[in-house]
This record gives sequence, structure tokens and C-alpha cells, in this order.
Amino acid sequence: MLWPRSVEEHGFIRASGGPGSWRVYERTFFITSVCYERKPVFRAQELTELFLETMFDYRQRGKFLLHEFVVMPDHAHLILTPDIKIPMNAPFN
Repeated sequence: MLWPRSVEEHGFIRASGGPGSWRVYERTFFITSVCYERKPVFRAQELTELFLETMFDYRQRGKFLLHEFVVMPDHAHLILTPDIKIPMNAPFN
């Protein structure tokens, strides 16, 4: 069995959102985000740190489970599972 019993039976993952609270996650995405005009903005340490701090802050607040990521000079790849409470169109607003 690769997944917890709840995933096999119900199709979702339960993960702690903090002391005494639980969040439900069920949609996992592979995301590629490319910088405008493929400019290598992540060669600048300040911008890379800002990106990472923001991503880790969202993860800490339970906005998503962050499975894996890689940051390249002009793009980033992420595998994440957003909190079920976040509507699918939220990233585009």
C-alpha cells in the first residue's frame, strides 16, 4: 500500500494545518512558470529568496502541500497540492 487508507477509500489526503486543525487536499498539480520574455530573473539572489520565502510562507499557512520544486534561472517547476478550500480559479485572480 503506497497511500494511507483514506486515500484509497476516499480519494483525498488529510494533512495537518496546524495544532488542532485539519485541511483536506485532493488535487495535485505539476506547474511550470516561465519568467516574462524568459529573462533569467532567478539569477538575482534577492528575487530567488523572495520567491522561496513566499512559497514557504504559503506552505506554512496551509495554502498547499509542496511536494517538490526546482528553480532555474528563467523558470520554476513545482509539484503541489492546494488546499481543497482554494477555488481552482484563485491563482488567476
